[in-house]
Amino acid sequence: MGHRDVIDDGGLDVAVAWRSAGMEEDVAARARDEAPPCAIGVYPDGPYLVRGSFELRDASGRVIGVRRRTIALCRCGRTRTEPFCDGTHKATGFTTRAPEPAPRAAGAGAAGAVAAESPSG
Repeated sequence: MGHRDVIDDGGLDVAVAWRSAGMEEDVAARARDEAPPCAIGVYPDGPYLVRGSFELRDASGRVIGVRRRTIALCRCGRTRTEPFCDGTHKATGFTTRAPEPAPRAAGAGAAGAVAAESPSG
């Protein structure tokens, strides 16, 4: 048989929820089914943003407790709160932009490419 959670509100007992065997599992399953699907986005020059219903695990398969519906996962590799982003990417100048190609030196055109392709030299 179930029981009732009660809050003492200055002498007035207020019923919060009914619990019975199996009901908690049904409520949790319904919440998972109704939760928005997991979506992973990329913040420019920053972390991965994970939103929705998800379970986070470490390399050993252990569940990492998450208290929020949206989290930021580090991409720069320098966070002190691994795997979560702590903003260190800003201080380190982390960028996801491709570097500008170096200007080619005069005379290093096609002749240099041919010499690099010839294994016998």
